[in-house]
Amino acid sequence: MTLQPGCPLVVAPSFHLPIDWARRLQLAPGIERVGDGFSPRLDWRAPDEREQGLLAPTGQASGGCLCLFQIPRHLFSAWWRLLEQAREAAPGRLEGFDRFVADVAGFLTFKDLPVPEGAAFDLLVSKPGLRSIRRNGAASGLTFNLAAETPYPLEDETGRPRLWGGLNLGDEATSLLFVNLLATDLLAEVRRRQSDLFSPCTHGELAERFLTLCADYPPVRLRIEPGEGFRLPKGGLLVDGCTLDKSAPDVLLLIRC
Repeated sequence: MTLQPGCPLVVAPSFHLPIDWARRLQLAPGIERVGDGFSPRLDWRAPDEREQGLLAPTGQASGGCLCLFQIPRHLFSAWWRLLEQAREAAPGRLEGFDRFVADVAGFLTFKDLPVPEGAAFDLLVSKPGLRSIRRNGAASGLTFNLAAETPYPLEDETGRPRLWGGLNLGDEATSLLFVNLLATDLLAEVRRRQSDLFSPCTHGELAERFLTLCADYPPVRLRIEPGEGFRLPKGGLLVDGCTLDKSAPDVLLLIRC
């Protein structure tokens, strides 16, 4: 199946982040079941001109987009100083972490990309060589950034636990994996392929049906450099991460609300 128009990629407004999308993006030829989840097939390729235009169109507003941003060098350096201090201290809580995430949140607010009030910041450290990273509370593989039991359709995501975005705090690039169709588009594709009017009760049920029935849909791999982050759009997006090309542990600051 060919890539369909969906959630576009943009650099968040107020951020000056030059990106060569052709070097950042890859597509897999489909999805396969791996253990108890679903992951992109491993034969990645570069997108063609049409696909790149769908994924990263020019002149696109940021409302329903997957937005990339970057923290300033002094904040990224502060993170590494925090780690150095932690190595010299006794094992336990990472002293200074709360101050660091408050500074990150303050910077994003200053740049008109505020995190939701009451958001939680969690560190996810993953070893190299993983095809899928397991987020807290989520199954392995491609899963919605909303909890699987979240009702579908969902008129308002306010108050529903979801992954808002993340920040690469490692010293190597990391990979964000996703399907570029929002939940409503996933359902439309499922209904197009089967005669009955499938009506999922939860986002988890919708994900299972799409990933099973539409296994030939091409998922996307986006390279996220150290110090860069992403904000996921509202509407429910199937996401994951992988560390297949890394030699050092992957360190993600996940922002949940």
